[in-house]
Amino acid sequence: MKRLYDLENKEEVSILDYDDSVYVKTDYKTVRVEVSSIIYIEGMSEYVKIITENQKDPVIALLSMKKLEEKLPGNRFLRVHKSFIINLSKITQVSKGHVRMQDGSSIPIGESYRDSLLSSIANRWLNRVRTQSRRGTLCGPGGSRTLHSRDPESSLRLPLNPKSPRS
Repeated sequence: MKRLYDLENKEEVSILDYDDSVYVKTDYKTVRVEVSSIIYIEGMSEYVKIITENQKDPVIALLSMKKLEEKLPGNRFLRVHKSFIINLSKITQVSKGHVRMQDGSSIPIGESYRDSLLSSIANRWLNRVRTQSRRGTLCGPGGSRTLHSRDPESSLRLPLNPKSPRS
């Protein structure tokens, strides 16, 4: 019972929000992790492993996935498996059962998380289309109105005016 109490109390203070960063307790010290640099997070029993762009080694902290998921911005991060949370802006490819991240990692997609992932990706692209449409930065060959992402890692092209079914 005391061990459970200690784990819960350590976990409560091991993450703090500030600016675009989270502070995580690891190895008797507190480490600042920029939220925008997080590629993905892997759950390992009572610990999480945070993989970032900026740090050579992952940050390992005594923290539950649920607590960390609650602290991260929901519009930028998504749980795609019981053991993985990903940064949506770091996705380079989505296949049937895996997501490829910008660091080359292949993250499994859990069956119960698949629809949520596909919906989040579609919403992000629609928001990008709307934003670029308002700015007038949409272009396409032959006058077609197709989104061309300025993101070199992206290969998606979404038509702006989908053909309506014929009556």
